[in-house]
Amino acid sequence: MQRQVHQFINRLDNSLDLMDEYSEQLNELRRYRAMARQLPEKVSFPLFEIGTALVKEEIQTRIDNYINAILWKFECDLKEKA
Repeated sequence: MQRQVHQFINRLDNSLDLMDEYSEQLNELRRYRAMARQLPEKVSFPLFEIGTALVKEEIQTRIDNYINAILWKFECDLKEKA
């Protein structure tokens, strides 16, 4: 996902001309974010538990950063075109 976002952001094409791709990228990231929110806070085994709260939080933070990066690219292209 990180590679996809970087490739999209670094394209020379104006993102306003790529609205379908822009929309697909954001929808995919939103779907991943929804899936990440469903991760459990801890996983229990017969003799021990594993806390996953930090991992869950990190995944959500990274996805939010990718979404912000795509929106920032769109905003910059919009300002440039305007």
